[in-house]
Amino acid sequence: MQDLAVDVDFIWVGKASRRRVIFQIDNKNNLGFFKEKTNELIEIEEYPLAENSINLLIKPLKNFLKKQQQNFINQIAITSFDNGLDVVFRCNRQANLNEELKFINFAKEHFLNCSLAVKHNLIPLFFSRKNQIFCHDLKLNLDGEVFLQATKSGLEHIINFLRQEILAQKDVKKIADIYAGFGVYSFALHDLKASFSCFEGSQSMVDIIKNNAKNLQLSQKIKGHCRDLYGDPLTVKELAEFDNIIINPPRNGAEPQIKNIAKSKIKSLQYISCNPATFARDAKNLIDLNYNITKILALDQFYSTNHLELLASFVKQ
Repeated sequence: MQDLAVDVDFIWVGKASRRRVIFQIDNKNNLGFFKEKTNELIEIEEYPLAENSINLLIKPLKNFLKKQQQNFINQIAITSFDNGLDVVFRCNRQANLNEELKFINFAKEHFLNCSLAVKHNLIPLFFSRKNQIFCHDLKLNLDGEVFLQATKSGLEHIINFLRQEILAQKDVKKIADIYAGFGVYSFALHDLKASFSCFEGSQSMVDIIKNNAKNLQLSQKIKGHCRDLYGDPLTVKELAEFDNIIINPPRNGAEPQIKNIAKSKIKSLQYISCNPATFARDAKNLIDLNYNITKILALDQFYSTNHLELLASFVKQ
């Protein structure tokens, strides 16, 4: 196995940077966060880790909650998209017409996009615009509850890392974007000569990829495919058509897919990990079958926590 004495570069993202926050609401309509491993709510007046636009909404939200029935709203998820805030009120029951009007008026007053979530049903209430992130020279239309990197600058650092590592390889024509989410990396790198095949287990995310590719006239360049990558990973034969892989798995890693990649002839791979433990396991599978780690970047975009994002580049010997 390769000696892992690879220099690690560190990037630190500071306060006022989190672009999504989920506030907890107790049965007395207090807003805050639960104390770790308890149902004890710690009420807050401000949250300096969040982007300023989110922090400024806390006081109006607390005033709004005072006028709502208790034990109705259990969480409020706020996302800072590049063109404004999106708020999802997660509720214990359906809202009646009068309650819906209160949410709509609050959204209009504060220039928000607003939805209600009851169990797994997301109900759009008021949208004055489409939720968008600005990606390279593109504007991507998104749903309110898509997975986003925790910070805008964190996403920019990841994209810069991918761009540099892919450009360092010779003659990359076809890239597999695995666990692609809504395809942000493929869209951000669309100006490269390569084409992108985005594989993702969520059909709704694949639909977003396809819709944005169509709207941006990139359907021939970026394609979305729905695939259970843990239960039905891409085979060695399927991987043979690609020159490079971008993979960004969930916290449990991508062991079945990584084992197939390790057996393949893929020349280069960029791995984005939110869990150092599963990254180490997956990295060993690659290294044992003649991949070398050429670069590691540690990205701390979770200020004041012990969470760390790892970016690593692998090249086949």
